[in-house]
Amino acid sequence: MKKMVMMVVLVLVGGVFAQINVNADALQKQAAQATGNAEQQAYQKVREEFKKRIADIPFAYNSAEIPLKDPKYTVLGYDVDTFMKQVLIPALSQAVNALPTGRKVVIEGHANAVGPEEPQDGKQGNIALSKARAEAVLAYILKNSQLDKGKFVIRAAGSSKPLSGVDPTSLKNCRVSLDIE
Repeated sequence: MKKMVMMVVLVLVGGVFAQINVNADALQKQAAQATGNAEQQAYQKVREEFKKRIADIPFAYNSAEIPLKDPKYTVLGYDVDTFMKQVLIPALSQAVNALPTGRKVVIEGHANAVGPEEPQDGKQGNIALSKARAEAVLAYILKNSQLDKGKFVIRAAGSSKPLSGVDPTSLKNCRVSLDIE
């Protein structure tokens, strides 16, 4: 009889411990979800602020050189060099410092629809040109900041993503855009 009572007590105690463990696991899961939601909300806020402050960086047709002081090329009313130093790099620094693990800043080069996408007849092609543009912007950023190259991803869109409502052959499509993935 004593053994039977002892077995019942052990089964009941074991069940209580199992219930406590299940509850602890559920609480940990809820805490992780809450933390994940808070991180996601913080990330969304950083991304929205970044998108408000950052505009596309213009390039000359068939060129991968950043038109830093050329008055024909302006961003939000600044020459490109001033925009990069006073707006883009401070916004990037703020965004990079707030990025959740695994997120990166995407620097995507674009071209207009003049010329081939791939190398052809001695022309480098829009894909290579748009990649060179993105790399030029990244090189400028790294030279003028303390940001880590590992926080960036280069993409080359060629002429596949023209600006909405703009003629695909327009020079406005010769640009570099930045976003957070």
